[in-house]
Parts: sequence; C-alpha cells; structure tokens
Amino acid sequence: MLTTALLRKNNMLEILKVIKQKHVMTRPEIAHLTKLTTVTVSTLVGELIRKNIVVEEGFANSIGGRKPALYRFNNDAYHIVGVNIRMSAISVDLFDLGANKVFTGNTIHFKLDQSVENTITAMERSILKLVEDTKEQYPNILGIGITLPGRVDYENGVVCHLTNLKNWVNIPLRDIIEKATGIRTYIERDTNSHISYLKWLDITEGRCNVLYCTIGEGIGAAVLIDGGVYHGEHGLAGEVGHTSLDPDGPRCNCGNSGCVEMFTSNRAILEYYLEACKSLGEPAPEIVDRMRDDADEADTVDLLAGRAMQGDAA
Repeated sequence: MLTTALLRKNNMLEILKVIKQKHVMTRPEIAHLTKLTTVTVSTLVGELIRKNIVVEEGFANSIGGRKPALYRFNNDAYHIVGVNIRMSAISVDLFDLGANKVFTGNTIHFKLDQSVENTITAMERSILKLVEDTKEQYPNILGIGITLPGRVDYENGVVCHLTNLKNWVNIPLRDIIEKATGIRTYIERDTNSHISYLKWLDITEGRCNVLYCTIGEGIGAAVLIDGGVYHGEHGLAGEVGHTSLDPDGPRCNCGNSGCVEMFTSNRAILEYYLEACKSLGEPAPEIVDRMRDDADEADTVDLLAGRAMQGDAA
C-alpha cells in the first residue's frame, strides 16, 4: 500500500527520470510525460531546484505569453561513493548523480583466507582515502552504496551470506561502514542494484515486471514486480546460481553439488576451454597469460568468444 510519503518519493523519481532522459524540459512537458498534475509538478520541481538537483537552463520558445523555463538534471549536485564487492576484489570509486564515474579509487584484492575484519578495514581505509582525495573537487558526498554478490538484508544493512566469500555471514556491514566514515550507507545485492540502474536509464522501457539475468563470476538474477525490486520473503529472490542441476556434479562453494554457476559462469567457461584444448591443441598463449595474471574473467571470456568467431575449435 502506497503511503503519502512513498507516493511523493515515486513522483519525484519519475520527474527526475524524465528530465534526465530528455535533458531539458518545461514543466508542462514534465506533467505531460509523467501524467502528474501541473500543481504536483510545480511543487516537486521547486523542491528539486532548492536542493540543486534540478537547475534552470534557459527558456523554451513561446507559443503565446511568457516563455516557459527549461529544466535539466544536475549530475554534479552531489556525489556517491560506489563500493562493488566481487569474488576476487573490491572496487571503491566516486560517481555523480547520473551514475557516471568521476574518480577511480583503490581496488582491493583478496588474499588467501583473508579475514572479514581485515577486508572491511581495508574497505574503510579506501573509502576514507577516496573522500579525502576528492573533498576539494567533490565536497558533497550524498552517501555510500555497497553492492555484494549474495544474500543481503537491505533494510537492516546486514550481509546475510556471501556464498563465494569465506565467513561472510550475518555481518552488519552498513552500521560498521557508517560508524567508520560518518556517511550514510546502503547495501544491496549486486543484481538488484543492476536492475534498479537499468530502470533509472529506462532500458526496461517502462515495463513494471522485468526479469534480469547475469552471467559473470557467478550466475544471478533480479526481478522487478509492479516497478519495484522484489526481494522475496528471505531476500533470496533471484538467487538462481545455486540451484542444483546435477547432484553428482562438481562441488560448489555453497556446499551443494552441480549448481548452475558450476556449469555456466565465466570461471566454468574458461575451464571448459582448457579441457577442450587437451584434445584440440594447445591453449592460446594470450589466454594462458591472462589466466596466469588473474586478469578480468569477463574480458577473457570476450576474448574466447572472439577466437570462436574466428574459427578456433576449442
């Protein structure tokens, strides 16, 4: 059930979305595209102007009477620290409100059997260094967003379980990071963040119900229902990568055998390639070098796809 506050928030997001997509717009155009009343649009646009999130950008041509003001989305009003936790590394970067990366921070690489405490400490240091390095150019940090490859209680800011990272169970990550940095922090499962971003860019084309799937270090999915991210009763909606397809298959980090991501992830694709090379010839040196140097798996898979299109049998 929509509360007045939530309805107001949704209306404001719709206004921001159409202004961002159209670059510059008048209030009547905003009202037409959002199907909101002119009074609602005028009130919310005024609030966004006071917050500097929307700014005036000249005037449109008049069709009689006073020229209507044009408004644009101000990407630079605030900035966001984006922390992306993956299986092998953590990136810490700074983004504007348009989700454009404006500053590249540290990348933290996991060491074998690195403790959760040491990992979080490294994360805190990287965030604080990023804020310090950018404070003169980007002083208005709105918040920290952390994405993770696993089950998250996003409302309480708790990492419930990261299957592919050892000992990440019931970690109150939001509170830990907020205490260390003094900056409001949000955590979310990575695929849920992805589908929210796709909705923000309108790649979902206004559809209310969307299923989004990813193939990467693992296999994931996210679901939009009635325009909102669906988390499920226990925050497990979209956790398809650990569905067991073959009980006699290879052992997965989750403890089961034959999970989807054991057959279809980037890691599995690379292993298939090396196995095929045993009967079809030596693996390409560039592939071997990339795997030895622990290069990005996605880039290596792209390289494999290119070689396949060129006729490489393996």
